[in-house]
Amino acid sequence: MSNPPLLEVKNLYMHYHISDQEIVKAVSDVSFSVYEGETFGFVGESGCGKSATCRSLLRLIKPPGEILSGEILYKGQDILKLSPRAMQQFRGRQMSMIFQEPMTALNPVMKIRDQITDALYFLKNRKTEANEYAVDLLRRVGIPLPEERIKEYPHQFSGGMQQRAMIASALGPKPGLLLADEPTTALDVTIQDQIIKLINNLRDELKMSVILVTHDLGVVAQMCDRLAVMYAGRIMEMTDTVTLFSKPRHPYTYALLGSIPTRANRGKKLEPITGAPPNLANLDPGCPFKPRCRYAESVCGEELPEIRELKPGHWSRCHFLDKAESFQGVIEDYQQ
Repeated sequence: MSNPPLLEVKNLYMHYHISDQEIVKAVSDVSFSVYEGETFGFVGESGCGKSATCRSLLRLIKPPGEILSGEILYKGQDILKLSPRAMQQFRGRQMSMIFQEPMTALNPVMKIRDQITDALYFLKNRKTEANEYAVDLLRRVGIPLPEERIKEYPHQFSGGMQQRAMIASALGPKPGLLLADEPTTALDVTIQDQIIKLINNLRDELKMSVILVTHDLGVVAQMCDRLAVMYAGRIMEMTDTVTLFSKPRHPYTYALLGSIPTRANRGKKLEPITGAPPNLANLDPGCPFKPRCRYAESVCGEELPEIRELKPGHWSRCHFLDKAESFQGVIEDYQQ
């Protein structure tokens, strides 16, 4: 892209120090960029480092977690060098987050109104104006009768309504970048579609960028311009959405696509990914996907492959990129 990135992450490492002998390598050597107005996705199995990466961006990692090294540049400023006070001002105003599980993310003993207005730093001394703005936010995210519903507690909202209230709270300070961590988890299909369309519409309306964390490839196809596939704390493949679905170049990506039913493989036996993700506290020196990879050879267990750029904007971490077969015709199935 011709314009400089809004967010640029370089060689980020974040580990959990459980004990002197046990270190969980949750995020290792993660680098990516997000541009203004785009939606960038992280996809992969549970425990692969997607949410840990997002929390690292806002420095929400608590002990025993620690960001060891790397750079997180937002509009050219490294937020890892900000003071705690400056970081408090940065969160919300510049970068905001929709957390997983609204039932646990929302405070059960605070009214929805108070949870939204608390995030309105720039209006905190103007109560009436803050309340009116909070009502407008609820109206914008599609909550009916916002003047009345804003006085209620989270338990009086359905799961979909709670998710909308969380989105309203995150959007209150008008951030330039919204982090959406599994925003459709635990919602039925109809509500999922509504939330997806809501985030897309708000992104366009407010001219903000979005980082989406999900394990749902269908959601990725509907929302993301570019995405990264993560495994064992590392980015295994990164490219634009159409290329990833139509011509993946990493065995893990290919395996993910092949394990999900689509019209392209109708009538064929699904091929689940055998085995389980590795223990991040006890990683072998080679490729972490090696025990589950159909193309693995001896070198895969001895040496971690570097991530390489196959063509502009398409990166993959594999010793044998030519063996990652293309998976044609998948993107059309997910977009429908």
